Amino acid sequence: KPGVLKRVGIPAWVKRAVFYRDRGMCSLCQKDLSGTLSTQPDSQYDHIIPLAEGGMNDVTNIQLLCQGCNSSKSERIVEVSNLYESWY
Repeated sequence: KPGVLKRVGIPAWVKRAVFYRDRGMCSLCQKDLSGTLSTQPDSQYDHIIPLAEGGMNDVTNIQLLCQGCNSSKSERIVEVSNLYESWY
């Protein structure tokens, strides 16, 4: 619909930047997604503010979540972890 960005694949450089910023841990439950402690990390990249709610396809609006947290979040806007580091 007008004024809402399309869902597109997240570029590899954005995934690397978000993974580094979030230290390979789920932003909500702090589960290790680095593959160091788990042989099958279930990392997913999520829009903090969903595109349907006016969010952007920008590195500052993407967070690393585990599959469980991403599934429970769905299209809702949830408060960002206090461990989230603002880049600006």
